[in-house]
Amino acid sequence: MIVETLEQELANSKDTKRQVTRQYNDVLTWADMYTESAMEVKKMIVAQLIGAVRVSADYKIEIDFKISERQLGLDQEYQAEKKLKQRKRRDDPAL
Repeated sequence: MIVETLEQELANSKDTKRQVTRQYNDVLTWADMYTESAMEVKKMIVAQLIGAVRVSADYKIEIDFKISERQLGLDQEYQAEKKLKQRKRRDDPAL
């Protein structure tokens, strides 16, 4: 039973790795395209992604995005990271 559980976790980890790798490559592609774009195009891209930017007196920066983590593909990465932290806490209660 423990072996099957570990095999399933390994399979899930491999799937997560493939997804994160694909997302990373997508981000690199978008980053390259952004870098090579003219300033006017960069401004249009940023205007589509960012709703507002606030800077407080102590230089704390808050950014409101017009798109969600899910649209960026970051929610899967966040969920995988959250599961890993939970697993570490379960394995090491001192954390």
